[in-house]
Amino acid sequence: MTTPPLGLRSLLPPFALRHIALGLLGLSGFALAHAQAGTSAPDAQPGATLPAVRVRSTSEAETANGPVQGYVAQRSATATKSDTPINEVAQAISVIPRDQIVDQGVSAVQDALRYSAGVTTGIYGARNTTEYFVIRGSKATVLLNGLRQGQTWFAEPLDELYGYERVEVLRGPSSIVAGQSGPGGLVNLVSKRPQATAHREVNVELGNEQRKQVSADFTGAIDETGTLLYRMVGLGLDTGTQVDDADYQRVFLAPSLTWKPRAGTKLTVYGEYQRDNYGNNDAFLPTVGTLTPGPHGTIPINRFISEPGWDGNTGTRSRLGYEFEQDLGGGWTLRNDLRHDDSKRELKSMYSAWWLGFLDGTGTPDPVNGRYLGRAWAIDEGRTLTTAGDLLLEGKFQTGPVAHTLVTGVDLLRYRRTDSYIEGDAGLIDVYTPTYGTFQPPATLDEAAASHSQPKVQQLGFLVLDRIRVGRWALTAGLRYDDAKTESAGTTQKVDAWTKNLGAVYLADGGWSPYASYSESFEAQGADLTGRVFEPKRGQQVEAGVKWSPERQNLRATAAVFHLQEKNRLKGDPANPLNQIESAPITTKGLELEAAANLGAWDFTAAYTRLSAKDDETDTHVAFVPENAASAWVLHKFDPYGVRGLKAGLGVRYQGKTSDGTDTVWVPSVTLADAMVSYDTGDWRVGLNVSNIADKSYVASCDSSGYCWYGEKRKVVATATYRF
Repeated sequence: MTTPPLGLRSLLPPFALRHIALGLLGLSGFALAHAQAGTSAPDAQPGATLPAVRVRSTSEAETANGPVQGYVAQRSATATKSDTPINEVAQAISVIPRDQIVDQGVSAVQDALRYSAGVTTGIYGARNTTEYFVIRGSKATVLLNGLRQGQTWFAEPLDELYGYERVEVLRGPSSIVAGQSGPGGLVNLVSKRPQATAHREVNVELGNEQRKQVSADFTGAIDETGTLLYRMVGLGLDTGTQVDDADYQRVFLAPSLTWKPRAGTKLTVYGEYQRDNYGNNDAFLPTVGTLTPGPHGTIPINRFISEPGWDGNTGTRSRLGYEFEQDLGGGWTLRNDLRHDDSKRELKSMYSAWWLGFLDGTGTPDPVNGRYLGRAWAIDEGRTLTTAGDLLLEGKFQTGPVAHTLVTGVDLLRYRRTDSYIEGDAGLIDVYTPTYGTFQPPATLDEAAASHSQPKVQQLGFLVLDRIRVGRWALTAGLRYDDAKTESAGTTQKVDAWTKNLGAVYLADGGWSPYASYSESFEAQGADLTGRVFEPKRGQQVEAGVKWSPERQNLRATAAVFHLQEKNRLKGDPANPLNQIESAPITTKGLELEAAANLGAWDFTAAYTRLSAKDDETDTHVAFVPENAASAWVLHKFDPYGVRGLKAGLGVRYQGKTSDGTDTVWVPSVTLADAMVSYDTGDWRVGLNVSNIADKSYVASCDSSGYCWYGEKRKVVATATYRF
């Protein structure tokens, strides 16, 4: 068999097409020498004892980046760069708090999103090399604490969910806060930060696939006055996966320290270290043999395509940053955030030559009796450096009867990647009864033979965003200018763009908040194989809806309709499978319904999405996006029956059929169920979570190139938590 015509790299957008933004933040330091020795009163008494169950003190009002009690968040900063009541935001927002994450027993960001409206997750099934989720028909942009993250690559560490206090989804174009970003929306990960109220927990998890995990989370005040607060989050994981010989290990540490020398001054410094080691469970299996039977039936879900003992991926990430806030008086606040990430990766793996179909033992196509697939090996090594930051000035003031919250400032992103890649023919594998060791791939990367790339992107953005309150109206008007430059494969692309955001919310009686908004996005896309620079991807959306959050009830519901047009999305070039071209406009329109509540002994979330995402020219559906999706999660507390601390929950997730992007292959719909039970004594909590209770075998998605991914099988995890 000859070297495959398509490689692992060709399955992903080339570096020249990657929408990664750059900006070197050189922000001056802020003098803290004037901070007096006297300090403000602590947020909570240092001697306070832990309550019987984890609750937030009534003296600690919810903030946009702090803990949420239950499933219903009231505030967010994701859409406005400032602490804002959610019912005053003229866009649909979902917040998945820590309590919901714990109850549902999820351990990955994409799994935390699976009960949210407008979001498609699990597209690549149980794939462990990267996470991919879609919002309103487009790949989501991911922020960390409001700042852009760089593009992730194979073998780079995936975000550790245990390190986050909440996960937020802002649907629709959001360049006003994120700069270069996809038109469907963004996900903002909000890190755990030091708290004044002491909390210490240790967790032990055991599960199927030989899952073993230990995690710990400590926070509280260091001194009696509450001037210094700390937090230490750590995790160690060792588990198998549903694919043979594709084990996964992780070490994660995230310390942080907050200093509040006086009222109105706060500095938080944080770090993070993560190391992932795992075997690749992503085989790129063909449509025939997964979605439809092969010559000898379907390929087993646990099939390992690579070579045991050789296959292995290592990703490490070190992160250091700070968040500074200074009250300037007179309603003005200065904020400065800065973060630097350093990621390294080493990947050695194989994938199937799915384009050749089933073969006989000599490598000849045999769709009737073939048992073999071709394989290709790949080695990839590289490093990614990302620096992101912002400098914002927020002012609260009145102009007559009109109240303003004005945010203005600059944010920057600098992204640099070095990459060395090589691949080759790895011979055949019998996918029904494999024999390993018949081919010995190279042990190390040959630098002389490898291809090398060093993409760089710089982005500088200036924004002005005014939140206006006049009577019952909450208005938003934002304008942003971005200057971005991308260098890749000898091509430099310079893009400057203006983006706008307009919104209006009417705060009616009974907690009703009807709203309407207009928003825009842009994203640079690099160049094609000839060096021709692609037009930037642009998004424009009109959205209208209503939010309901009645007073004295812990309930929030949102109904939204939207019309989103995306221009210049890249697609495969029919004349050259290694190239890409701009597509005709993509029109996405739909209806989203979502609710979350904590009502007495009942907690629940529910969502429904009706969505049409099509190419205006071909009328074909966007890949991976179902027209209908629905979910519901209900949890009941048995305290009223005299069994204090006992809870049980049940969830159902439905995803409609999805297209491969050409409408020639359709993946059937699937309905999955999840369940949990837990018992909490205050000091101790024990729980059991099961996802995909029926252990359904299903195909999660298929791509127009002809390969598919199996969905995640049943996962069972038992957890014991001790708080002290």
